[in-house]
Amino acid sequence: MNIDNYDDLLDTFLDYHYHEYLECGEKRDYEIDDDDCWKEEDELLAITESIITRKIYTSREKISLQGQYKEFLQRVTSRLLEKRTVRFLARSFAVTGNHLGQQSHGFRWPYGPVTIITPFNFPLEIPVLQLMGALYMGNKPVLKVDSKTMNKLLPEANPRMTLFTGSSRVAEKLVVDLKGRVKLKDAGFDWKILGPDVHQEDYIAWVCDQDAYACSGQKCSAQSLLFMHENWSKTSLLSKLKDLAERRKLEDLIIGPVLTVTTDSILEHVNKLLEIPGSKLLFGVDLWRIIQFHLFMDKNFELVTKNIRTIPDYYRLQEQSTISCIGCPGKNDVIGKSVNGTTYAGLRASTTGAPQNHWFGPAGDARGAGIGTLEAIKLVWSCHREIMYDLGPVPNNWEIPPST
Repeated sequence: MNIDNYDDLLDTFLDYHYHEYLECGEKRDYEIDDDDCWKEEDELLAITESIITRKIYTSREKISLQGQYKEFLQRVTSRLLEKRTVRFLARSFAVTGNHLGQQSHGFRWPYGPVTIITPFNFPLEIPVLQLMGALYMGNKPVLKVDSKTMNKLLPEANPRMTLFTGSSRVAEKLVVDLKGRVKLKDAGFDWKILGPDVHQEDYIAWVCDQDAYACSGQKCSAQSLLFMHENWSKTSLLSKLKDLAERRKLEDLIIGPVLTVTTDSILEHVNKLLEIPGSKLLFGVDLWRIIQFHLFMDKNFELVTKNIRTIPDYYRLQEQSTISCIGCPGKNDVIGKSVNGTTYAGLRASTTGAPQNHWFGPAGDARGAGIGTLEAIKLVWSCHREIMYDLGPVPNNWEIPPST
């Protein structure tokens, strides 16, 4: 590389860090598009399905794993971090001061040693996005690998910031152990609200089934609770939900066992729920509808939201629970009068939309983290640092003033 003057040298020095990552991204995209990278796609499919029982695609004959993974990697990771957007993540700003030579600069500053813990059922997307975001902002991350050693490593290594994506119980433990130096994208209470307008009944039923039971209901934003206006009770929505749920079989990998909760504990929980006045078991062991008055009694609320954790009443429930995602195929006033995390609104609203083109994360919590956008990277992996430049000049007739 030929450097003709000081400005070129300075520009090369400042941009070198980002050029390295851009080159890495270009090589990554090249490998994704290389057919040789996907010769063992059947083996990769088997490994993936052994980790989590879900149907990767609809038909082995019609859609190849190569196409699915290439689309995923390109849409979720490559498109977010492509081209020259990386260098703008740490963009600073300047504000004029009170006198000549004074100027304040605000910088996005890396934390330095950081940790990424993502013990979740998306073993590719979340670690990749958070790891690259941490690197792009200039940090030195440790990516969680072994649960047997991580709890010992964190207190001793004392990272300046830890990103955690997982259960609320572990998240709260990390807050205490790491003295609050954490960003959380933990499990929340994800619900769907059906307003008074009844339409597209088949589509709404299908979305509800997908949000609740796809990936065995173990996705981070799986539908936890369904609120519906009384108008929907006059339709066949509930019977359609039952029919759709009963289609799910282990044979074709669209449902599977939940290994983190025992059968006895689930059955015990359901039996306790059925003791609440007005409750009714619609199908399986999942309770879909509970009379409002009894739901909001303190003891019943804790019971209903344990493990399976009219509009004013919805707001009361919001105040009592941690909500990270909400789907609202109904009225806009739900959005304006709530403080939730990522909210999907409209006819096609789904609580389990992957963050391919939007921010995904909680709101209303100072510890909240995000994923999926440039703003998420800046929030999670950098802090604000203000540097005040006061270079003078000192006035020629300046004299030492009286002490104050």
